[in-house]
Amino acid sequence: MADIVDAVYTSLRQSLSVTESAQLKGWSFTEGACSTSGARILLVKQPAVAPTGGQMCIASLLLVSVFLKNANPHLMTLHDDLVRWGVNPRTFTGQYEPQISLQVTQEDWNALVGMAGNAYDAYVGSVYFIVAYQMERVLLPNASAVDVDNAAAALVTKANNACHVELLKSVLQDGVDHAPKDTWGYYTSGDGGDELARLTSLGGC
Repeated sequence: MADIVDAVYTSLRQSLSVTESAQLKGWSFTEGACSTSGARILLVKQPAVAPTGGQMCIASLLLVSVFLKNANPHLMTLHDDLVRWGVNPRTFTGQYEPQISLQVTQEDWNALVGMAGNAYDAYVGSVYFIVAYQMERVLLPNASAVDVDNAAAALVTKANNACHVELLKSVLQDGVDHAPKDTWGYYTSGDGGDELARLTSLGGC
């Protein structure tokens, strides 16, 4: 997951202006427990003591939740199919093995493996927005939450030709439905519902 975040960050930075790139000089991403006391915050911006640079943190909880929200149905189906065809899911490599040729064609096999790949692609698309959002919080430190969301959507669209927040919205909705507001937040304690509303009305994604 850290490799994906780094790759997305590199891609997004290539779409910035020279001035914007300079603003992000010295800033880096980390993944893990972004907050250690009080409410669990999913996205934290921690300026460094030095004049420039700092740390943008994405909670591992958020990355894993977004991945599982999308991947579970596809991966569960693939797992069950592999077992049914006599392929060990633990040693699965994606190759079309001879022993399954009487049960599934090469074409169908490619389609099934492709479904799992699509789950991965959708996950990466969601990570684009999450990373872009953190970048825009650095680039636009005094902007409103709405403006930061809109700027993130525009940056993702420029870098990735598309913007998708449905998985992120679904994860935030789960939090709103099942977790007390004072135990978590998107970037401040208890703001999950507010961010969800902003993403629901976000243009371009």
